[in-house]
Amino acid sequence: MIKLNIKKTSKILALGAESAGNFSVFSDSKIYFSHDFGDLLEEKNFQKFKKTILNYLKKNKIKPDVILTDLHPVYKTTIWGKHLAKKYKAKHIQVQHHLAHIFSSIGDKIIHNSKFIIHNSFLGIACDGTGFGTDEKIWGGEIFKLQIANCKLQIERIGHLENQTMLGGELAIKEPARMLIAILDKLKKAKS
Repeated sequence: MIKLNIKKTSKILALGAESAGNFSVFSDSKIYFSHDFGDLLEEKNFQKFKKTILNYLKKNKIKPDVILTDLHPVYKTTIWGKHLAKKYKAKHIQVQHHLAHIFSSIGDKIIHNSKFIIHNSFLGIACDGTGFGTDEKIWGGEIFKLQIANCKLQIERIGHLENQTMLGGELAIKEPARMLIAILDKLKKAKS
């Protein structure tokens, strides 16, 4: 269960993951969505990303109360988000990658349809690739049950794709042939 004690008047800075660098700011009942900065593993993109965020916060006189980052502990955005949380004395909340996609989809529905109703219980499915899981393993293809009870959000992971060996660790994300080799090897061994 995740309990977020966030006031409606809170100012929130959300930093995206590394592969598609973007950020959002919630302040005064409005959400600002940045443009895409590209892959933040490229240092010039990451420096431009950081500079743009700091300039935006300064220009709009925003001091974040909450900073949201990915759950992955070594993402540049997570590490920098922790630094910003200390700088601004803000609450740092890490969000599992696939849950972030589900929350984003819900937010997108609300933005495009002001009459959209969030039910007290619903399923969320995210199959966009991999993300660091709450069990510190790499997850992919997730199904979550989300329930709102007593103003608290309860999240349960109820399904996922079969875990696979990632040859070369996270290098397999950039070189999918490594995943294919591992899966074919697993199938070959199962037939033997």
